[in-house]
Amino acid sequence: MLFLLDQDVDVAVATMLRRQHHTCLTASGVGLMDGRDDDLTVWATEHDAALISTDKEFGRRRMKNAIGHHVWVRALD
Repeated sequence: MLFLLDQDVDVAVATMLRRQHHTCLTASGVGLMDGRDDDLTVWATEHDAALISTDKEFGRRRMKNAIGHHVWVRALD
């Protein structure tokens, strides 16, 4: 599976996914380091990738308006 990591996702997530033999790209790696959330969503949808983010507001917006595949990672404090 192809994953795209938002700018706020820790590199450890990419490492874990790659160990499981998934293709994992970063926003900066696809030229979207300064991309808005919607830009990342469009890129991921066009490339059939699941977008991974830890951004709470972004996750809530995607749940209300589902576009493509989105994984909202929430860490417990």
